[in-house]
Amino acid sequence: MLGKQTTESWTAEGTREDLLRCFEDFGPCITALLKQAGNVRLWQLRDQDPLPTYVKGRTILVGDAAHAMTPHQGQGATQSIEDAEAFTLFNTPLNVNHESAPEILSKIDTVRRTRASKIQNITRESRARKSAEDLYRHNLYAWTYPGVWECLVRLEEGMEMIDVSSVDRGRLEECALDMLGMTNVPRVR
Repeated sequence: MLGKQTTESWTAEGTREDLLRCFEDFGPCITALLKQAGNVRLWQLRDQDPLPTYVKGRTILVGDAAHAMTPHQGQGATQSIEDAEAFTLFNTPLNVNHESAPEILSKIDTVRRTRASKIQNITRESRARKSAEDLYRHNLYAWTYPGVWECLVRLEEGMEMIDVSSVDRGRLEECALDMLGMTNVPRVR
């Protein structure tokens, strides 16, 4: 994407021309803002291939250690929060101990690795976006997560872990705008 080879540095210089070329398909208000950029710096992004497992014995990887990804879908922190939610499997009436921990971690791995690996791949696809539409094509999947318990039930019943076809898109948009404090924003239907 850049006009010249970059160096491995947190302070490598960039150009306004490269910046504008990278965002050329964004709206005029964004490009007008980017035209004002003075001191352009490059930030190298790294990701990793999806791992075959996050678990070894009674140890599990979470967050970036398990599924580092570039920020093109804004999902890095979200996936870490979902990882934390998965630990609710330890809050069961069953006798949880050092012997049952690997089985519980295996269930967490089944849900979290499947989902986070898909998000990693979506993020990679977004990195090579051709348009703003391509960038946001997978938003519904990325922002729909019923939790580890529901995902396990769905898998045990032979269903899709996350079925976005049944999501009420209008309600999802309404909730997102409410969370952002944008309740008076007109909705486009």
